[in-house]
Amino acid sequence: MIDCTCDSNAIRILPGLVAHGGYCDLYRGEMEGKGPVALKSLRTLDTPEKLNRLLRRETEVWHHLEHPNILEFYGVYHHESLDYLVSPWIPNGDLLTYLKSHPQIDRKAMVLEIAGALEYLHKKEVVHGDVKSKNILVSSSGRPLLCDFGLSKILDRARSRTPTEIQGAGSLRWSAPEFLIDQPDGRSKTKAGDVFAFGFVTIEVYTGRIPFYEYNDSSVLAFLLCGKRPERPLDMDGVVWKLTRKCWPTNPSSRPTMRTICQMLRLPFEIFQRRVTRSVAHTL
Repeated sequence: MIDCTCDSNAIRILPGLVAHGGYCDLYRGEMEGKGPVALKSLRTLDTPEKLNRLLRRETEVWHHLEHPNILEFYGVYHHESLDYLVSPWIPNGDLLTYLKSHPQIDRKAMVLEIAGALEYLHKKEVVHGDVKSKNILVSSSGRPLLCDFGLSKILDRARSRTPTEIQGAGSLRWSAPEFLIDQPDGRSKTKAGDVFAFGFVTIEVYTGRIPFYEYNDSSVLAFLLCGKRPERPLDMDGVVWKLTRKCWPTNPSSRPTMRTICQMLRLPFEIFQRRVTRSVAHTL
């Protein structure tokens, strides 16, 4: 196995907690030769030996990913009995934070770049498992960067998570229906689950808000299980909307692959419209 650990002498953690999430704490630091870095410490890994081995195995996958829309991973930094995931510090923050200050961006181009990152992952047989706006940062040049690979898988191995616990972790609104049923095989992360979540991310890109923002999590859980999906954003053209809807069938096998989604998004508008219309008509 490749060593993904960072040189302990090359990193300095700055005082103060930057953010406190559902399962991790975020700090800022400095890394020799790299500059400002983000250090993420998982708080739910309470059986160190087994889960730290899993942490290193999963982060090794991230370490080998190279794509312009995937956040670079520097390695794992061990400090005072804790492991930190180390990556570049991104001042713009996450997707929704960026959209608030950059309302005039090309939203379809943003969607295509995010889709391209997922297409690359799936081609490498890597499932993200927690696709949502919080896990998409935006670089200084406006490029979306998918991050936090394997963390949901690590947490699922740490303990079986029920829908209530998924809700507590803040990911329920992007969860495919098959993951919200409390049964063992419903917790396995899949490419089809990433596709479902991607459809909700397109809603976020065009609205600047989380899915079903006006409803509480209990209502959203009921919506997802009964087949209710978000309405079309006002600024989303009909073609992209039809493709977004294709991500949401309750049956995972009825969802397109990320490769198909990217192919459709890259087509000239007229060809794209004909193919999506024909594909949607075929599924009705």
